[in-house]
Amino acid sequence: MDIRQMQRKQKEADELKFGRYKNYAPQLRNVMKRRDKIKVALLVETGVMIKTLGWCGVWKEKQKIDQQAVKASFAHCIALILAWGNIYSVVISSERLQGHIDFLMALKPTFSKGNREDPEHQAELFTTVLAFLDDKHFDKNEVQGLLHQYIAFGILSLRLTPEEIEKNYLEQTTKNIEAILNESYS
Repeated sequence: MDIRQMQRKQKEADELKFGRYKNYAPQLRNVMKRRDKIKVALLVETGVMIKTLGWCGVWKEKQKIDQQAVKASFAHCIALILAWGNIYSVVISSERLQGHIDFLMALKPTFSKGNREDPEHQAELFTTVLAFLDDKHFDKNEVQGLLHQYIAFGILSLRLTPEEIEKNYLEQTTKNIEAILNESYS
């Protein structure tokens, strides 16, 4: 079997397994090999949440919000969440997926209005996030506490670009949470 045939077979297998999320297949296959499903689901949900908050962060140089960038980031995050939900449907229920989408939609008007340097606006944003997490998300206190710290830092400091948050904090956050989960589930 030559390389092209192998690639075609792999593509067909990905379409069967991953459906419309086949474009994520390399990442999904890689993660599925490395970790068990519960850990992956929690790690991914956490990563997506931090990444979402990062992409919706303030661009340092801009006073105005880039509406197109915000819309694109929300669409991207919803696609990622749904892709992971499709793979780990046993772990991430449809209710939880809907919760993610509700969360993003609830934040959309908050991110799209007002002056983000305004303390009242910051407080409203942070309250919205915490209310959602407390109501819908993680029942592991350690994970929730860690998320709150990073969300507080990411939103209230408002000093990092989305790229900086992703580069400097997403990887370390994932490592920290992975360590907590290893203790919790070992």
